[in-house]
Amino acid sequence: MREFLGQSKSIAVELAGIGCPVKHDEYVDAILDGLLQEYALVVFVIESKFETPPIIEVEALHLAHESHLEEIFPSFDKLLSPMKIQPL
Repeated sequence: MREFLGQSKSIAVELAGIGCPVKHDEYVDAILDGLLQEYALVVFVIESKFETPPIIEVEALHLAHESHLEEIFPSFDKLLSPMKIQPL
């Protein structure tokens, strides 16, 4: 998850660097769209909010969920294929 979030941030920074900044809502949507089905609950929670939460909250929710999944399923990290990185 940290790698996925880092790659997403790098893409957003690169786009901003060439004069195409990514709107906050689009950035969060790109993260949510790039996640595997195992994160559907977190996606639902974030999408059910009236306003798009700050990116730090989005990242914290995903990292906490991943940690919880790893506690329940010790081999969870080995089951994950690389997350699909989509252009923003």
